[in-house]
Amino acid sequence: VLSFSMLCGGLWRGVHRMAREERSQDEAFGKRPEGVEVQVQPRTYLLDGSLYQNQYMTLWNANNMPVSVELRVLPKDHFELIVDHLDSQGGGDGAWMKIRGTFHTEPISGASGTSGRLRLVPSLPSEAEGGEGFSYDESVLTSSTAFAFRCLKRWGASSLISALQLELDIAEESVIVTPRSSIIRMLWDESVALRRTTEEKMWNSGARQRPSN
Repeated sequence: VLSFSMLCGGLWRGVHRMAREERSQDEAFGKRPEGVEVQVQPRTYLLDGSLYQNQYMTLWNANNMPVSVELRVLPKDHFELIVDHLDSQGGGDGAWMKIRGTFHTEPISGASGTSGRLRLVPSLPSEAEGGEGFSYDESVLTSSTAFAFRCLKRWGASSLISALQLELDIAEESVIVTPRSSIIRMLWDESVALRRTTEEKMWNSGARQRPSN
């Protein structure tokens, strides 16, 4: 019988391997001659206060209820990624998770410079830094969702961010969120597009209040 630690450990090694491969590809892609300075231009996308959310009924939980995924861009390149209406006890949709941290953007390996797509690279606070990069309410979770969240918590910041892929389409003003690990795919198993929106147009604006830190 596999223990919780063994199951999480196997999943973690798979995610960690993907992260190493991706980093090596990006380093080769982004390598530039020594002495060449990079001109940093003001960003015209992902501005402070920007809000992105998937359209209503484009993502479903196991109880056939629509799932909300929202990305909030905060000052000083901070962000919040909130996934709401996940499977909860009693066949409901009361589970949620929040990922908080900072981010930067970089070219996507193999993509042309005119593709208009960038990869969002998040950085989450570690326990040593006293931050809480990943939060949820365990009291409402089903056993399978609780298992997934405990694995994510056990991995820590560096491996958690490798479990999700975020890509920005500048022209479409959208962010594509893709689950990359089997443990995330226990929660949802397909890419979802988050469109630029406003607080007034959010379809789950009456959702539960969650801790702000």
